[in-house]
Amino acid sequence: MNMTAEEKSKVAFLKGYKCDLVKGIVYGPYGKEVSKLKENGYINIFINGINKNLMAHQYIFYIGHGYVPKLIDHFDRDKTNNSLSNLREYDKSKNAINSTRNINSKGYSFDKSRNKWQSRIAFNGKAKYLGRFDTEEEARQAYLNAKELYHI
Repeated sequence: MNMTAEEKSKVAFLKGYKCDLVKGIVYGPYGKEVSKLKENGYINIFINGINKNLMAHQYIFYIGHGYVPKLIDHFDRDKTNNSLSNLREYDKSKNAINSTRNINSKGYSFDKSRNKWQSRIAFNGKAKYLGRFDTEEEARQAYLNAKELYHI
């Protein structure tokens, strides 16, 4: 039987697993840290009596909030930083916005045909045009304002 992350978290809690919500570290029933860095960059914990490991950030989120959402985002993009303040429930579109592949996407560009700067932002799977501007700084600021409105 496959257990969900929430079911595994409940079992771990009942077995006496604890965590430091500030440091993002999980401890077994005898006070020893029970985490292991996996090849995928996430930290997993081994729970006695459960066939599969549980991701540390799922257990910490469970302890902090009482449930495990489908997707948990590491706000600072560091998969090993499992402090509760760094974890948030997210959906796939918002997680893609926060992903490292979009970190260098500036949201504005120069339109040579009109000799103007223009800004766009993606939201709910669609591009939203923000306008044309005389300076790069104006286009950048329009994007940053929209990012604050749509992506946070």
